Amino acid sequence: MSELEKYELVNNTETLQELANAIKLIGSNGFLKGKTGIFETEKMVKECKNFNLEFSNVLTRNYGIRQQAMMIKYYEKN
Repeated sequence: MSELEKYELVNNTETLQELANAIKLIGSNGFLKGKTGIFETEKMVKECKNFNLEFSNVLTRNYGIRQQAMMIKYYEKN
């Protein structure tokens, strides 16, 4: 999967469950590279499903994952 396809996959999600599934697809060998570290894919999937706007730094910013989770959560409330 190309880098562009990863961004598009994340951007096309409409629910936290869809985003969690996208994270599973993007993660390779059980890990997902973040800007400052490496995240365990399964841990990030769990955090995504229970995402809270107050603790947004549990998700990586790579591929727009954190931004997409924030957008989904915001529009879920309104």
